[in-house]
Amino acid sequence: MDELEKLTEQLFEQRQENQRLRGQITYLQEELASTEDDLDKQVQRLEAKVQELERQLGDALFARKG
Repeated sequence: MDELEKLTEQLFEQRQENQRLRGQITYLQEELASTEDDLDKQVQRLEAKVQELERQLGDALFARKG
């Protein structure tokens, strides 16, 4: 195998690896977006729970003073 064939093969292999890595990056970006969405929903639920607990605490304190 001469030098040009070796370089051509290396170039082909490098391009395949680059394509594989681009696919992996795309997959990881999609997974990250999904995880961010899940975390966003969890934060919203926790914020709603905190608001409910604050309301309950305010009601309890008001009832205690009343």
